[in-house]
Amino acid sequence: LFKLKPDVIHAHYPVTTYLAAIYRFLTGKKFIVTHHNMKIPKHMFNRKGDYVIAISRELEINLVSDYNYKKSEVKLIFNGVKDHKYTLDKDSVLNLKRINNIPIDRVIFGFVGRISHRKGVDILIAAIERCKHLKIHLIIVGDGKIDWLKNLIDAKKLSNLVTLIPFRDPRDIYNMIDVLILPSRMEGFPLVPLEAMMMRKPVIRSNIEGAKDQINEGENGFLFESENVVQLAAIIETIVSHPNTLKALGENAYKQAVNHFSEDIMVNKMLKVYNSTL
Repeated sequence: LFKLKPDVIHAHYPVTTYLAAIYRFLTGKKFIVTHHNMKIPKHMFNRKGDYVIAISRELEINLVSDYNYKKSEVKLIFNGVKDHKYTLDKDSVLNLKRINNIPIDRVIFGFVGRISHRKGVDILIAAIERCKHLKIHLIIVGDGKIDWLKNLIDAKKLSNLVTLIPFRDPRDIYNMIDVLILPSRMEGFPLVPLEAMMMRKPVIRSNIEGAKDQINEGENGFLFESENVVQLAAIIETIVSHPNTLKALGENAYKQAVNHFSEDIMVNKMLKVYNSTL
């Protein structure tokens, strides 16, 4: 730090804030810390910044109530993503589905992320089992506990309804799916829903941290109670029963993403915080 001589330090891991606090004590330079979830432990190495970035409204409240920050010290800045403007025409999407052996006569749901218990993939599979009588298909993209997932799929006899794809650039995946599902048990402010929304895809999310900031119920997606398989299955069935609503949901999702979660908005807000420390 003393070699670089920064004008401001921005810490993303609370365990490193003690270094920023020492630098502040010796130089008078202020520092900023971003909290990425509400379950960060309090310990001697976790020092208060001059400003703290909250990435969700729940976290904004939590930082005042549990971490003794003043409201003026807490800055709400949502994570942002690029607008790649990478939506394909109908014929290109059909061709993409044929290449990946995805059925073209079903509503396609998708999951993108780490295959793990935390991400709630087992919840998703249980919901798909309840909806196996419907004309649906599920694409799961990600790495992690693949054998665990395959065993779940085989046990529920869903192999004909689920396509597994190793993690890759998900833009083609977003083009193939109609709806993204994120059934996580724990998140901060995940980027995957924002990426899907930028591709004009509605999102179904568990109603955990950050979900209500991203999803306006019934307008650009749907929320379900975390781990409530029955409720998730009911949402899937509603969507399949009313496929004509998908286009409007997707357009609303794009508007929400562009107006609130773009990379440019995030960067501009962050620069304002940096400038306020100088």
